[in-house]
Order: sequence, then structure tokens, then C-alpha cells
Amino acid sequence: MALVLVFSVTRVVFLAQGEFVGFGALTLAALQMGHFPKLVWLALVLGVACFLAELWRALARLGHTPLPMARLARHAAGYIVYPAVLVALAHAVNWSQVHMAFQTVFVLAIVVPLGMML
Repeated sequence: MALVLVFSVTRVVFLAQGEFVGFGALTLAALQMGHFPKLVWLALVLGVACFLAELWRALARLGHTPLPMARLARHAAGYIVYPAVLVALAHAVNWSQVHMAFQTVFVLAIVVPLGMML
């Protein structure tokens, strides 16, 4: 609520409350206005970067241990496939026509994994 009040008066986004609160509020506002939430691209880029870091770690230990394919597959699903599904959902659904509860769940699905990726 404080984010909305400060923005409505000053037209400055008050991110001192935390960047994830700001990300969530701005993404929800974009969905409600019918705009594409650009935060899904950040989730996808960070996911690819996290997967590449995990792959690098696995390849660095290749001489000592076998390549953990099952673990890499889990990382690929979590870091690449999941954000790609979010991008596809963001494109496929007209979010301005969807109930706010579903919009909120979608925004949480985007913002919460960013904490682990960062």
C-alpha cells in the first residue's frame, strides 16, 4: 500500500521497501493494464545464467566425479523450462481479463524464484 501511495503522490517508485515488493507491484500493474510483464525475461535470463553456472561447476569436477545428469536435468527444468513456461503463459493469456487472484499467483510465480536466482 505504501508503494502505491508514494508513487501516486510523487510519481517515484519507492523501492526502499525491497526490490521484490517493487517488482511484484509493477508486474501486477503491468498485467492489469494489459501490458506484457517484462520481468519474465529477467527470470529467463537469470535462469539460463544459473544453469550455465551449475553446468560449469559440474564440468569442473568432471575428472573427480561422473557428470551428474539427473541433477543437471533438474536444474534445467527449474532454471530454463520453468521461466520459459512463464514467458509462454505471459504471451498466451490476456491477463487484463483474468481475475486478480490469478494475476497475483502468476506474479508470485515470476518474482519468488528470482530470489533464489539472484
